[in-house]
Amino acid sequence: MENVSRESAAEGARRLAEPLARSLGLELVDVEWLREGQRHVLRLFVDKPGGVTLDDCAALSRFLGPALDVARFPAGVAPGGAPASPAEGAGAPEERGPKAARPAVSGGRSGAYSLEVSSPGIERRLRKADDFRRFAGRQAHVKTYEKIAAGAGEPRRSFRGTLAGCDGVRVELDLEGTRVAIPLASIAKAHLVAEEESPAAG
Repeated sequence: MENVSRESAAEGARRLAEPLARSLGLELVDVEWLREGQRHVLRLFVDKPGGVTLDDCAALSRFLGPALDVARFPAGVAPGGAPASPAEGAGAPEERGPKAARPAVSGGRSGAYSLEVSSPGIERRLRKADDFRRFAGRQAHVKTYEKIAAGAGEPRRSFRGTLAGCDGVRVELDLEGTRVAIPLASIAKAHLVAEEESPAAG
């Protein structure tokens, strides 16, 4: 597994998981491929209107796990690959209780890695233009690849403020009265901020 990059493994898993999630009425929010201790972890975050349940997470894990095995994930996922049908007789992953008030399931798979499916939680990742539009009015933390000017202050790479919309090219962020337009292509990472952790006005 060491010769498979984190980005290519996550992208391969995304291609397999996205149509399966869609068929279950779920939105695939994010995919992570990480090394934790002696094992790798494939972690998927899913959502739907009204929030996901433990059963939603278990359903996606039950179908995705065998598809990953058939595709020989992570080394066997090829660009443009389509999800394979669940393998006959493949066992369902172990189900565990909610972690940190988030529905989640996890279980081991062949090749010494674990598959985890959970809700994105309060600090949901923001990736697409639609995400920034959907959560307009909410507090978010945005990190950029390069420094961007914000009003009279020094250019910086980290911004925390209120989402004020997205035109598909730029994300508008209100920094307590100062508006900054951040190119979508310049955003390295963005996520919602829990309201109780939002910076106090003034």
